[in-house]
Amino acid sequence: MQRREFMRLSGAAMAGLSVGACLPVRSRPAWPARAEGQGLLAVEGVPGPPFSEAQIRAALTRAIDAVGGLAFLAQARRGGPRRTVLVKPALNSSQPFPATTSPLSIAHVVRLIKERDPDARVIVGDRSGIFWPTGTLHNFEATGIARAVAEERRAFAARVGGRFAEKGADIELVDLGDEGWVGVHPAGADHWRFGFGVPRLLDRVTDIVLLPRCSAHVLTGHTMALKLQVGLCRPADRMAFHYLAMFAPEMGALMTELNLAIADRIRLIVMDATYAQGALGPDFGPSFPAGLVLASRDLVTADVAGLAAMRLGYRLRDVGAHARAARIAGVGPWRGSFVREAVERGLGVTAPEQIQLVHHAGVDASALGALLVDRRGHGFESPI
Repeated sequence: MQRREFMRLSGAAMAGLSVGACLPVRSRPAWPARAEGQGLLAVEGVPGPPFSEAQIRAALTRAIDAVGGLAFLAQARRGGPRRTVLVKPALNSSQPFPATTSPLSIAHVVRLIKERDPDARVIVGDRSGIFWPTGTLHNFEATGIARAVAEERRAFAARVGGRFAEKGADIELVDLGDEGWVGVHPAGADHWRFGFGVPRLLDRVTDIVLLPRCSAHVLTGHTMALKLQVGLCRPADRMAFHYLAMFAPEMGALMTELNLAIADRIRLIVMDATYAQGALGPDFGPSFPAGLVLASRDLVTADVAGLAAMRLGYRLRDVGAHARAARIAGVGPWRGSFVREAVERGLGVTAPEQIQLVHHAGVDASALGALLVDRRGHGFESPI
C-alpha cells in the first residue's frame, strides 16, 4: 500500500470512529432464517504427509456430497434462474497455503460446481489485506491460485466441448474491489452504526461458497470461516476495525456482523486443513500437517469444527512448542470470540448437540466429537 493511500484510509477510518461507527445501538433484529443443512458436518482424513492431489480431491468430493453442499445447483438445472456463484477464498497476502487458501481446493470446488451445473457463472474473488504491500491480483499469481483457476478453465472447456465450451469463460478471477463499493446496514449489525461497504459485484451473486484456511491469528486467536468476510469489506471500514483491535473489545462483534450482509446466500463452507497454521498468523507462522478436510453449511459449525480439527491435529502430530504457542491451545471451540458473537446473531447452530457428524472417514470420531462439545475457557493450563 502506498503511503498516500494509507494516510487516506487512516483518516477515513478515524473519522468513522469519531462519529461513533463502533458504538452499539442494540435492537432485536430479525436474524437470518435457519438455513437448510445447518449443523451438518463432514470430516475426511487424508493420509500423509505427503498428501496426494488425487486423495485430497476425493476427500473434498466426499465431504461436500455428504453435507449436500452443492444441492442448490439443481434448481438451475430444473429451469430456475442461472446461478452466479462466488467462491470466496482467504487471500490476505501473497504467502502460500496454509497462510492462504489451497489452490488445489479452490480449483476442485470450481470443477465440482461446473460439473453439477455447466451453465453456472463462477467468480473466484477476494480483496487482500490493507497492510500487505502487494495487490490482490498479484497475490492470486504468487500463491498459485491464478494458475490453478486458469488450468481449471481450460480443462472445463476441453471436457465439455459443444455448446458449453464457451462457458469456460464464465470462470472468473477477480479483485472484489474492482467494481466499486456499496453501503449496506444489515439488520443486527448494531456495532456498525452507519453500516459498512461491500463489493458492488455482490449484486449479481446468487450463491456463495466459502473456502477458509485453518489458521491461528495473532490478534483474534483464529481466522477461519467467520473472519473470511473481512475480504468483502470496504478498505476504509476495514481500517477502522483494525484500529479497534488495539483498544476496544468490539472487534469480534464488528467482524462477525459483516457476515449478516451475505448470510442468506452462503450455501457451503469447505476447509482444506491438510495443513494448518498453528501459531501467530494470519500471514506468517509455523504450520503442521493436520491431514483433514471439512465441509459444513453454516458459519458456527465451520469455525467450531475448524478449531476442533486444529486441536485434533495437535494430538495426532508431534508439534511440541507449536501447540503451546497457539492461542487456541487451551480454548474450547465454543469459547472463541467469533463463535460466541455468531451464536448471538443467529449465524448457525447454537449448541454442540445441534452439530451432526454425518460423515467421517480416516479420523477418530470419538476424539473429534469430544472436541466439538468442549466449552473450556481461555488459557493454556488445560492440556490438549
